[in-house]
Amino acid sequence: TRIMVEKTSMIGSIEELVGKKIGVLDGANTAPELAQKMTGMGLITAEDPKGTSLLKKGTYAELSQALEEGTADAVCMDGCIAIAYMNDDRVFLEDTIYQEDYGVATQKDSKLSKPVAESIQKMLDDGTIAKLIDKWD
Repeated sequence: TRIMVEKTSMIGSIEELVGKKIGVLDGANTAPELAQKMTGMGLITAEDPKGTSLLKKGTYAELSQALEEGTADAVCMDGCIAIAYMNDDRVFLEDTIYQEDYGVATQKDSKLSKPVAESIQKMLDDGTIAKLIDKWD
């Protein structure tokens, strides 16, 4: 999970987010992970967030818009999704909040289970998934 800011914000690190408003997707695990990261770094505590607040939005597009409009100082979202909202006016902070692993699920023993599993195994075996990880990570 990555943190994205507008270049004009002059925010260059997670430490500089103290006292800022950070946009997160409502219902995602991003908010607790971000709080845990900032608490673990000694930047905030549960009792004293030092003015740091969350702006919860229902969609990633709304998060992107909040960043553009300045209603959020930064947004925190899955890296692979954040790439879709990256533009020349934005940067990622070096700090990574946590790594999210993804999976594919089908209903047990459905007609899709075997072909999906075979397709994923083929992509693992032929290096396609490794190439995609290198490209998008």
